[in-house]
Amino acid sequence: MWFGLEWEVIESNTSAVFMDLTISIKNGKIHTTRFEKSLNLYLYIPPHSAHPPGALNGIIFGQIHQIFILCLEQPDIKKSVNQFYVCLLQRGYQRTDILPIFNKDIHHNSPTH
Repeated sequence: MWFGLEWEVIESNTSAVFMDLTISIKNGKIHTTRFEKSLNLYLYIPPHSAHPPGALNGIIFGQIHQIFILCLEQPDIKKSVNQFYVCLLQRGYQRTDILPIFNKDIHHNSPTH
């Protein structure tokens, strides 16, 4: 006890969630990936909203950019991009409308670019 405070010590974890990021230690190295709450409804603007046409480009670019920044490993990037793509399809977007935007933004954010 120290100044009336009692400390409870627990074993340390190898991972922690901070906002939209999961930080973990794997093989002695820091590993990060995106964190999303299980109750996330993915309520992206629907395709027939009154938003200007460029809004969809911005949403896709922003999400893909975030994925490439937060995820350090290729499998995590692929999983997050695919999940985002499926969410937009479920919101009513057509493959033919969003696939070219995805391809352009993935190419723009890839490390070889």
